[in-house]
Amino acid sequence: MALPLHRVATDHNTDNTTAVLREWLVNVQGLYHSVEWRPMEEPRSYPDEEGPKHWSNSRYEHVMKLRQAALQAARDIWADYILFVDADNILTNPDTLALLMAENKTVVAPMLDSRAAYSNFWCGMTAQGYYKRTPAYIPIRKRDRRGCFAVPMVHSTFLIDLRKEASQELAFYPPHPDYTWAFDDIIVFAFSCKQAEVQMFVCNKEVYGYLPVQLRPHSSLRDEAESFLHVQLEIMGE
Repeated sequence: MALPLHRVATDHNTDNTTAVLREWLVNVQGLYHSVEWRPMEEPRSYPDEEGPKHWSNSRYEHVMKLRQAALQAARDIWADYILFVDADNILTNPDTLALLMAENKTVVAPMLDSRAAYSNFWCGMTAQGYYKRTPAYIPIRKRDRRGCFAVPMVHSTFLIDLRKEASQELAFYPPHPDYTWAFDDIIVFAFSCKQAEVQMFVCNKEVYGYLPVQLRPHSSLRDEAESFLHVQLEIMGE
């Protein structure tokens, strides 16, 4: 299997994230075919944010553009796959990538565990593109039902098979011309999949990893640090 391209972007930081990432990349860059490093030291906040955990329109747009740039870079080098992983997601199963590839889906996510019912998929979506509760969610989330399930939304960590012709129609930015739903990166991408007739899937056959529960917009960076610590402790306990 060919060595992958690793793309790291960091921005709007108020701590030493850039230094930590740079040190890590120096140590692991030999494991990758190439590494693309895109640090941005300024600005440290978004002009329309109400706090570090507030997702303003400018933050959503920035993330969409970063994801689109990564997707285009993968297409430009004729990559077979691209794996998106949010910075606060922890993959503990070393076979995660191979298992996802074996599913042979255009868009597939490993179900990630958390301290609550929260995970990185939806089982239902309203006509306006918002989350909808369904009876199917909890049995999948608790692994009472195991398999790879068709769902209207996956986010945070997921694999795109770029060998599939339909994947060429997928985009994070700009939103589809017919898009009228909320300006949110995961909803924009889900709409793109819907328009391209690409079904999203989530797999819960194994324990793949963990993610923190979502924090409210007024939460502080200390709240986020404590939440992430709980994730680490849960992993250690497992």
